[in-house]
Amino acid sequence: MRSVHVLGLGMLAGAIALGAMISVVTYRWQVEAFPESQPTAASAHVSPGTPATAMPAGDVSQGQTLFNARCSACHTIGGGKKAGPDLHGVASRRSRDWLIAFITAPDQVIASGDPTASQLVKEYGMPMPNVGVTRSDAEAILAYIASR
Repeated sequence: MRSVHVLGLGMLAGAIALGAMISVVTYRWQVEAFPESQPTAASAHVSPGTPATAMPAGDVSQGQTLFNARCSACHTIGGGKKAGPDLHGVASRRSRDWLIAFITAPDQVIASGDPTASQLVKEYGMPMPNVGVTRSDAEAILAYIASR
């Protein structure tokens, strides 16, 4: 009977070790496979500050495709509020760095206590989800928004 308990504990310890190993491998794979989608600590604490006077370089047609796929369910560009704010003229209200940080990692910007992000959550009753937008995708989305 005693050997059954020892065997059970050994299997449990092995399962825990295997789970930990899988978690580490998965995390490392994500970091290495998707380096752009990993926001930097500094990007989560960017001030909304000075409006972006020069629009980011980005592919407008790619931005349109990305906007339609990832943003249009909650946002419009000149069509009024939906689940999220209307984005027409957003570059005149927020800095480019803040916009990129918020588009790529809204969860981190909100968690940082950013007052603008907190106000948006309060106003719309929910946080913007992190939909896995990379920095280059965010630049393309901003270029599309500016073209409208």
